[in-house]
Amino acid sequence: VTRYDDIRDLFIDPRVNNDRRYFKGYQPAPEGSRLRWMSEHNFFSAPEDEHQRMRNLVSKTMTPRGVKRMSQQIHDVVEQFAAKLRGRTGIVDMVSEFCAPIPNTVISRITGIPAKEQDEVRFRELAREVISGISPLLDDEGRLSAENAPIQLSDWVRVPAHERNDQPQED
Repeated sequence: VTRYDDIRDLFIDPRVNNDRRYFKGYQPAPEGSRLRWMSEHNFFSAPEDEHQRMRNLVSKTMTPRGVKRMSQQIHDVVEQFAAKLRGRTGIVDMVSEFCAPIPNTVISRITGIPAKEQDEVRFRELAREVISGISPLLDDEGRLSAENAPIQLSDWVRVPAHERNDQPQED
Protein backbone atom coordinates (compact mmCIF):
# COMPACT_ATOMS: atom_id res chain seq x y z
CA VAL A 1 0.00 0.00 0.00
CA THR A 2 1.71 3.20 -1.12
CA ARG A 3 -0.94 5.76 -2.08
CA TYR A 4 -1.83 8.34 0.55
CA ASP A 5 -5.59 7.73 0.40
CA ASP A 6 -5.16 3.96 0.72
CA ILE A 7 -2.76 4.32 3.66
CA ARG A 8 -5.06 6.78 5.41
CA ASP A 9 -8.03 4.46 4.92
CA LEU A 10 -6.03 1.49 6.20
CA PHE A 11 -4.93 3.29 9.36
CA ILE A 12 -8.40 4.56 10.26
CA ASP A 13 -10.30 1.38 9.39
CA PRO A 14 -11.50 -0.09 12.71
CA ARG A 15 -11.45 -3.59 11.18
CA VAL A 16 -7.66 -3.43 10.82
CA ASN A 17 -5.73 -4.45 13.91
CA ASN A 18 -2.00 -3.70 13.81
CA ASP A 19 -1.38 -5.13 17.27
CA ARG A 20 1.20 -7.90 16.70
CA ARG A 21 -0.23 -9.87 19.59
CA TYR A 22 -3.13 -10.84 17.32
CA PHE A 23 -0.95 -11.95 14.39
CA LYS A 24 -0.92 -15.62 13.46
CA GLY A 25 2.09 -17.32 15.03
CA TYR A 26 2.78 -14.54 17.53
CA GLN A 27 5.13 -15.68 20.29
CA PRO A 28 5.16 -13.37 23.30
CA ALA A 29 8.45 -12.33 24.82
CA PRO A 30 9.15 -13.73 28.29
CA GLU A 31 6.89 -12.44 31.06
CA GLY A 32 8.44 -9.46 32.83
CA SER A 33 10.89 -8.66 30.01
CA ARG A 34 11.25 -5.22 28.45
CA LEU A 35 10.32 -6.70 25.08
CA ARG A 36 7.09 -8.02 26.58
CA TRP A 37 6.35 -4.60 28.09
CA MET A 38 7.02 -2.96 24.71
CA SER A 39 4.71 -5.36 22.90
CA GLU A 40 1.94 -4.59 25.38
CA HIS A 41 2.47 -0.80 25.54
CA ASN A 42 3.23 0.36 22.01
CA PHE A 43 1.35 2.58 19.61
CA PHE A 44 -0.61 -0.28 18.07
CA SER A 45 -1.49 -2.11 21.26
CA ALA A 46 -2.57 0.97 23.21
CA PRO A 47 -6.21 1.34 24.25
CA GLU A 48 -8.21 3.42 21.77
CA ASP A 49 -8.08 6.67 23.81
CA GLU A 50 -4.29 6.40 24.36
CA HIS A 51 -3.74 5.45 20.73
CA GLN A 52 -5.71 8.54 19.66
CA ARG A 53 -3.70 10.75 22.03
CA MET A 54 -0.44 9.51 20.50
CA ARG A 55 -1.80 9.91 16.96
CA ASN A 56 -2.74 13.50 17.75
CA LEU A 57 0.81 14.23 18.92
CA VAL A 58 2.27 12.81 15.71
CA SER A 59 -0.33 14.58 13.55
CA LYS A 60 0.77 17.96 14.91
CA THR A 61 4.12 17.45 13.18
CA MET A 62 2.50 16.71 9.82
CA THR A 63 1.71 20.30 8.94
CA PRO A 64 2.75 21.55 5.48
CA ARG A 65 5.70 23.37 7.08
CA GLY A 66 6.76 20.27 9.03
CA VAL A 67 6.50 18.01 6.02
CA LYS A 68 8.52 20.48 3.93
CA ARG A 69 11.27 20.47 6.57
CA MET A 70 11.23 16.69 6.75
CA SER A 71 11.30 16.47 2.96
CA GLN A 72 14.58 18.37 2.87
CA GLN A 73 16.00 16.19 5.65
CA ILE A 74 15.01 13.04 3.75
CA HIS A 75 16.59 14.40 0.58
CA ASP A 76 19.79 15.22 2.48
CA VAL A 77 20.01 11.71 3.95
CA VAL A 78 19.40 10.00 0.60
CA GLU A 79 22.05 12.24 -0.96
CA GLN A 80 24.48 11.41 1.86
CA PHE A 81 24.29 7.70 1.03
CA ALA A 82 24.03 8.13 -2.75
CA ALA A 83 27.18 10.29 -2.81
CA LYS A 84 29.20 7.44 -1.35
CA LEU A 85 28.17 5.21 -4.26
CA ARG A 86 28.81 7.59 -7.15
CA GLY A 87 31.72 6.50 -9.27
CA ARG A 88 32.04 3.13 -7.55
CA THR A 89 32.73 0.15 -9.73
CA GLY A 90 32.38 -3.53 -9.10
CA ILE A 91 29.89 -5.07 -6.75
CA VAL A 92 27.88 -2.72 -4.55
CA ASP A 93 25.58 -4.11 -1.89
CA MET A 94 22.70 -1.68 -2.35
CA VAL A 95 20.78 -3.04 0.63
CA SER A 96 23.49 -2.62 3.25
CA GLU A 97 25.12 0.50 1.79
CA PHE A 98 22.06 2.43 0.64
CA CYS A 99 18.62 1.03 1.47
CA ALA A 100 19.10 -0.26 5.03
CA PRO A 101 20.69 2.80 6.67
CA ILE A 102 18.33 5.41 5.21
CA PRO A 103 15.11 4.88 7.26
CA ASN A 104 16.74 5.01 10.70
CA THR A 105 19.03 7.86 9.63
CA VAL A 106 15.97 9.83 8.51
CA ILE A 107 14.29 9.10 11.85
CA SER A 108 17.38 10.23 13.72
CA ARG A 109 17.50 13.50 11.78
CA ILE A 110 13.79 14.19 12.16
CA THR A 111 13.96 13.55 15.90
CA GLY A 112 16.95 15.83 16.40
CA ILE A 113 19.84 13.41 16.80
CA PRO A 114 22.99 15.34 15.81
CA ALA A 115 24.11 14.57 12.25
CA LYS A 116 27.56 13.48 13.42
CA GLU A 117 28.48 10.18 11.77
CA GLN A 118 29.14 8.30 15.03
CA ASP A 119 25.78 9.43 16.49
CA GLU A 120 23.83 8.40 13.40
CA VAL A 121 25.60 5.05 13.24
CA ARG A 122 24.91 4.37 16.94
CA PHE A 123 21.27 5.41 16.55
CA ARG A 124 20.89 3.06 13.56
CA GLU A 125 22.50 0.19 15.46
CA LEU A 126 20.26 0.64 18.49
CA ALA A 127 17.14 1.09 16.38
CA ARG A 128 17.97 -2.06 14.43
CA GLU A 129 18.44 -3.99 17.69
CA VAL A 130 15.11 -2.69 19.03
CA ILE A 131 13.35 -3.71 15.82
CA SER A 132 15.02 -7.11 15.81
CA GLY A 133 13.40 -7.76 19.17
CA ILE A 134 10.13 -8.61 17.43
CA SER A 135 11.69 -11.59 15.65
CA PRO A 136 10.66 -14.95 17.09
CA LEU A 137 13.86 -16.40 15.58
CA LEU A 138 16.29 -14.59 17.88
CA ASP A 139 18.83 -16.65 19.74
CA ASP A 140 19.53 -15.91 23.42
CA GLU A 141 22.34 -13.47 22.61
CA GLY A 142 20.15 -11.58 20.12
CA ARG A 143 17.26 -11.49 22.58
CA LEU A 144 19.52 -10.05 25.31
CA SER A 145 20.80 -7.39 22.91
CA ALA A 146 17.25 -6.55 21.82
CA GLU A 147 16.19 -6.45 25.46
CA ASN A 148 18.86 -3.87 26.39
CA ALA A 149 18.70 -1.72 23.25
CA PRO A 150 15.46 0.14 24.14
CA ILE A 151 16.94 1.29 27.44
CA GLN A 152 20.14 2.48 25.79
CA LEU A 153 18.18 4.20 23.05
CA SER A 154 15.74 5.89 25.42
CA ASP A 155 18.53 7.00 27.78
CA TRP A 156 20.38 8.52 24.87
CA VAL A 157 17.36 10.16 23.19
CA ARG A 158 16.12 11.51 26.52
CA VAL A 159 18.94 14.12 26.54
CA PRO A 160 17.96 15.90 23.29
CA ALA A 161 14.29 15.45 24.21
CA HIS A 162 14.82 17.41 27.45
CA GLU A 163 16.83 20.00 25.54
CA ARG A 164 13.97 20.41 23.04
CA ASN A 165 11.48 20.65 25.87
CA ASP A 166 13.50 23.50 27.41
CA GLN A 167 14.30 25.15 24.08
CA PRO A 168 11.91 24.03 21.32
CA GLN A 169 13.30 23.82 17.80
CA GLU A 170 11.95 22.88 14.40
CA ASP A 171 12.70 19.17 14.83
